Amino acid sequence: ECPVAVLGRPPCAPGNAAAVNCSGIVESLRLVEGETRCDGWLDLAISTGAWRRVPGELLLKRNFSNVCW
Repeated sequence: ECPVAVLGRPPCAPGNAAAVNCSGIVESLRLVEGETRCDGWLDLAISTGAWRRVPGELLLKRNFSNVCW
C-alpha cells in the first residue's frame, strides 16, 4: 500500500517501495502483517478464494528484489 506517482517519488523509502508490471493476467496480491504500510508478507489469492503466503525463498530464487501492493 505504498502509492507512487507515475513521474514522482514514492512516499516510501527506496528500500521499502516496489513495483509490479502486469501482463494481463489478473491475480490478487496483498501485503499483510507489516509494521507499516510499506512492508509485510506477500499473499496470493488462489482459485478457492483462500490466501497463501508466497515463500521468500521463491522470491529470491526468481530474482525478485521488490514486490508491491
